Amino acid sequence: MSKGIMICVLGAARTGSRFVRRVLAEAFDAAQVPWDANYVWMRGARGPSDLRGEDEATPALGRHFDRCLRSIAGSTTGAVIEKTVSNSIRPGFVRRALPAARLVALFRSPSAVIRSSARCWAGEVTATDARRKFVSILRWNPGFLTDRILERVRRSPRIWGVRYPGIQEDLLHLSTDEVCAKQWAWSVRSTANWIAANPEACEAVLFHEDLSHPGAVQAALEPMDPQAARRGEVFARSASKPTPTVAPPDGLSSSVVGDVQDAITVLRSLNCLTDEQRVRVERWSLEYSQNGESG
Repeated sequence: MSKGIMICVLGAARTGSRFVRRVLAEAFDAAQVPWDANYVWMRGARGPSDLRGEDEATPALGRHFDRCLRSIAGSTTGAVIEKTVSNSIRPGFVRRALPAARLVALFRSPSAVIRSSARCWAGEVTATDARRKFVSILRWNPGFLTDRILERVRRSPRIWGVRYPGIQEDLLHLSTDEVCAKQWAWSVRSTANWIAANPEACEAVLFHEDLSHPGAVQAALEPMDPQAARRGEVFARSASKPTPTVAPPDGLSSSVVGDVQDAITVLRSLNCLTDEQRVRVERWSLEYSQNGESG
């Protein structure tokens, strides 16, 4: 693997992207950006959502991202792994900003993501390294912190996770589970649509449910680097745990279920999925078809 390469993980919140970041770091002997660095990626943007268009990704901004992320990871010349969940709704922007980066997509059952995300919205899952991250924000994008403080002053609804367009309005009318479902749908639909249009640009597709299955990590990473794939497989096998099945949450409106189904349809259309991954996505589709009928 070339020295200094950057690998970016594209995955919705609570898909296991932190664990995959660790797997990739072990596999490629790389440093890690130890937290979501959305404040880096939002440099120069002051809008209410995390969405950014490809035309915003100038070469100067890309150089800034590279410098910031490497500094945070503590490796200016070696390989670096980063995962920022909001990048899942702007993969084209990431690719344009860092054209040499290698992108890995990660997906997980909508039901599992919704349940786990709801716990974060409720404050049951707390952030780590908060002080170090606060100092990093002050250094690299103080305007990001100013925006968050102003939201508190204006008593805007607290937002956890991916800020998709319209989330502020949705918080006034939808339940937490429904907002979590829309976050998952936005992330999966955006990433899957981008992969469908740029199949050569995404180097590996992993499912959270695959991580504990023998050979799954090695098979996914093999095209990137066979030796790294073997190291990643060994680490994943030693550290991963089987994923329990989670049922869809009750009370989702038909429109929100429709958003989830739409994202599943886009994901199901990808040619790069393995047979096992495709079966899994079909199962999700059936679950939410039944959920919509019962709702």
